[in-house]
Amino acid sequence: MSPADAEQLVRDAGIDDPEGALLGYVSRQRWFASRERAATGLRVVDAGRLPGEPAVLQVLVEVTYEDAEPERYQVPLSVRAAGDDSPGDHAVVTRTTAGALALDALLDPAAALRMWRLVTDGTEVGMAAGRLTGRARAELAVPEPGSVRPLGREQSNSSLLREEAELMKFFRRVEAESSPEIEMLEALDAAGFRHIAAPSGVLEYDDGGRTTVLAVLQPYLHNATDGFQMALTSLRDLYDVAVEEVEPGADARQVVDDQGSDFTPEAERLGHVIAAMHVALASPGMPPALAHEHADHQRVEAWAEQMTGDLDALLAGHPDRLADLPVERLRAIVGAVGQLESGGTAVRLHGDLHLGQLVRTDSGWTVLDFEGEPDRPVGRRRERWSPLRDVAGMLRSFDYAAAVALVDWSTSRDTDWDHLRRFRDAWAEVNREAFWTAYTAETGAGGLLPDAASTAVLLKAFEVQKAIYEVGYELGHRPDLAWIPIEFLERQV
Repeated sequence: MSPADAEQLVRDAGIDDPEGALLGYVSRQRWFASRERAATGLRVVDAGRLPGEPAVLQVLVEVTYEDAEPERYQVPLSVRAAGDDSPGDHAVVTRTTAGALALDALLDPAAALRMWRLVTDGTEVGMAAGRLTGRARAELAVPEPGSVRPLGREQSNSSLLREEAELMKFFRRVEAESSPEIEMLEALDAAGFRHIAAPSGVLEYDDGGRTTVLAVLQPYLHNATDGFQMALTSLRDLYDVAVEEVEPGADARQVVDDQGSDFTPEAERLGHVIAAMHVALASPGMPPALAHEHADHQRVEAWAEQMTGDLDALLAGHPDRLADLPVERLRAIVGAVGQLESGGTAVRLHGDLHLGQLVRTDSGWTVLDFEGEPDRPVGRRRERWSPLRDVAGMLRSFDYAAAVALVDWSTSRDTDWDHLRRFRDAWAEVNREAFWTAYTAETGAGGLLPDAASTAVLLKAFEVQKAIYEVGYELGHRPDLAWIPIEFLERQV
């Protein structure tokens, strides 16, 4: 069968303009990766109807652009009459020719239950061009009606929750290759790293030549608190104290050190956890696709070239917005990497590590979302780098949290802004130091990092590279926050 047959399946469900309806819906979503680009069209590349009634279809679409490669997404659909139990306007993709609602099936609890059972039941669904298969990797509970609901936090994926016990994460963007998430989780689990939610099932799509993971089933982390939100709570308390109780000119670092709700112990714990993750990724038992390698001079030269390319691409895309960046200084920082003789050990990374990818439960910290930076091609996300690149993401995240909390608390027009900036910087400094000290205590003697001088060069360059990525991401997704990484880059003089 062909994409034409797939589109006809969607039309048969009552959607007479699949291209317009689906493109309109996809382009509004947080998980859509290219909202800053003008899409030239959308086509249905595959579709299949799940067993049972009312209609639930798995639909794969491809969005095209004039200036970029096409992107593929999964948009499962459910079709049913509107009623009191409808999930709400946010879930509506379009109305059908018969006046029913075509909903995003992952936002419709009844349809989401059927999507979930594809995995627990080991179901195979023939599609117009490929095949959908659920595979359990452990004995799984079969969900009951009403037990599955959308998690409600949309990022680059969508998640379903079953009775506070299990989570099924759907990768909205469908890569030409399978997501790095599964291979990273399985390898870390086999290596004995316990700060992850190990996969217990997957939903796969086979187009006849390759298999792609569309969803992963994992344990749900009870009483989990997002690391970024924990940091914001600490910062709100700090800013309250700074404004209400601290005189102008007081020692901001001392106030942070004395703060009752200080985040520093958690930053230290995180340093130990991330070090243990990197040690596991460098262990001898990693599968060949994840095995560590020596970062020789040729490899660090390639790193420098990629970082310079990231900077050039950002400047070319936003010349007016970034006119004040110290471009030559930034080139020198990333270019210095190419002068190193060695970069230590190169490993597969988390690739998008920050406080929002970590959650705290009663048993400690858990690392989430091993997909890598969503705006990079999957091939680049699989490359081996110095673990310092992950470290740089964490260090940038402490700066980010402090800045976001400051925006939430105040504005640049408030008289307290300059006063609070000192406490922002002090909080970030204290927690960066706590994380780094704990991290190096675990990794310093194992050959994972190069010598101290090379480590300093790499870490500075990776922070600049991360901020370059952040600027591009924020300008495309959250322009009101772009000033945070831009300010960091402007300080690199």
